[in-house]
Amino acid sequence: MFKNLIKTSLILTLTFQGCSSLRVHQFAARSDRPLSSENFFDIINRQIKFEKIEDVSSFQIDGFPYLRTNRFLSAFKNQDLTSEQFNTWIDHMFKLQLETKEKELKNLSQESLALISSQLKKNFTHEELIQKSENHAKNLLIQDQKQTDFHDKIKLAIKAPSEYSAIKRIIGLYPLFYLPVKNATLRAYDKFKQWHQQPFENYSPLGNLRVFGIKKTALPAHFFHSSTTYDTLGVPKMDLPNQYQLALSFAPYIFQDTVDTYDHFGKIIWQNKKVTVDTTKPTVYYYITHTFVNEKPVLQLNYSIWFIGRYGANAPWLERGALDGLTFRITLDQNGQPLLLDVINNCACYHLLIPKKEAITRIKDPVSGIQPLIARWLPKQYPENPLKLLLTTGWHQLQRIDAENPPEEFISYNLLPYSDLESLSHTDGYRESVFNNHGIMKNSSRIEPLFFFPSGINKVGYMRQREHHPIKLIGQAHFTDPNLLEDLFEFKK
Repeated sequence: MFKNLIKTSLILTLTFQGCSSLRVHQFAARSDRPLSSENFFDIINRQIKFEKIEDVSSFQIDGFPYLRTNRFLSAFKNQDLTSEQFNTWIDHMFKLQLETKEKELKNLSQESLALISSQLKKNFTHEELIQKSENHAKNLLIQDQKQTDFHDKIKLAIKAPSEYSAIKRIIGLYPLFYLPVKNATLRAYDKFKQWHQQPFENYSPLGNLRVFGIKKTALPAHFFHSSTTYDTLGVPKMDLPNQYQLALSFAPYIFQDTVDTYDHFGKIIWQNKKVTVDTTKPTVYYYITHTFVNEKPVLQLNYSIWFIGRYGANAPWLERGALDGLTFRITLDQNGQPLLLDVINNCACYHLLIPKKEAITRIKDPVSGIQPLIARWLPKQYPENPLKLLLTTGWHQLQRIDAENPPEEFISYNLLPYSDLESLSHTDGYRESVFNNHGIMKNSSRIEPLFFFPSGINKVGYMRQREHHPIKLIGQAHFTDPNLLEDLFEFKK
């Protein structure tokens, strides 16, 4: 019976994918694309794939090598776009491809660069190849836009891949897995809620409570509106310097219960060709995302920290292993004011939400039967006072938050772009992403996949790259699903 189910699922999946891929390739074959541009992307993408250095922080679009998408941008495929909006949407995906391809090309080895140069009959540096890639991408886009069915084929080709495998769930007897995991999840949620019911100052550390922060000045009241523009899709945009200033202004203070060096978050580095953390350099990595609130795009600030591992008596034995981390995400409303804080471990587990009470009309009934983990409401003193986040030793969970009386003394941390992790230099100058081509952090390991295989998630418990955070063991949800918050809450309009 199970063999028949698996066989049927595979046939249906391959048939659907095969038909849609055929239609896309038929479009590409008759689009009179410049052969030199098609040949260029065939050569570089073949070598990128051979080296297994694909950057999966964005998703390829089959048949359109000059475009990339993500979960947010993919959501627009289901909207009725005007011609101007469609062009804006294409522009977003074109720029995302340029950003992603730049990282991939920077990460090419010298041997691959020489091979590509040989095939293209010209010697290229990494920088020259990046510029050549942009030129060829523009050539292909200009030509494809002349096709009358360009709009339809783009929408047909766009897919945001799931981190869940239906086949694994069938093989793993998911229905038998559901009930015990649901009960364990609810028990964990109760523990988190109890933590957050306690006053911040009543916390009794198991080690030394170290305080980290970053020097900043308050932004002008009009900063968000004066530095933000909105495109025809309603997406808020700001340039990179202003993104940094905004991220800096909301950057939290981190109170870390410290028992050993595994509680020192720091800068990701290469050491003996392995990913590790320089604990002498406290570092927070930031990046910008977007989501929908009341069907309108809003901006999100993401802050990611990394530890050398999840160790110590306070960490569940099942979850212990090399490398660990947390991501704090602040969703802003259309006026640039905090609407919600949510947190995940960088393995995607323990999704915790702390919304602004005044912004929520109703908490919706969940499809999975499990209410989201709403630990508490955002402090009323926030954002006038900055967030203070208190993390446990070893397990590195958020146990308290506050927004009163910012600390007078703290250890300074650096605020760096998350993209640094996706093209990180070795001591010899060679660049490499700390994530593999499946979105899993290299040298990160856990034994959890042996126990949670029925969840359908690949490498459960391993540290993961942005866009690859499945936040439920039962049911399905992705951290960057642009409809996630609207599925959980009804927001005041």
